[in-house]
Amino acid sequence: MVLAAALNVAGILCLNAATRAPETPAAVATPELGYAGWSRGWASLLDSLGFTLMMPGIFFASSVFVGAHVLAWNERATRAVWYATGFGINLVTVWRVGVACGAGTHETGRS
Repeated sequence: MVLAAALNVAGILCLNAATRAPETPAAVATPELGYAGWSRGWASLLDSLGFTLMMPGIFFASSVFVGAHVLAWNERATRAVWYATGFGINLVTVWRVGVACGAGTHETGRS
């Protein structure tokens, strides 16, 4: 449970950092300046890493994300509810797997 919680917290931090990355202005997004897309590239990497660390809960919590957008919540509230729901789903999943594995070892006599 602690490992799952730690991975989820790392995922939330990555996703949060990705949403706070500044947008590259159109004037700066030219190949001549050599800086084009650097922050958005890192944001995309952090977004992918955060989503992966929070799997499968964040995937199943996407319906909450869509529902919050339908209710026209602001972006921060929507993301907070989405992350919290994904975190909860992952902890419940890990707990259920742990219970199932624990029941399996008791039935077979292995420890």
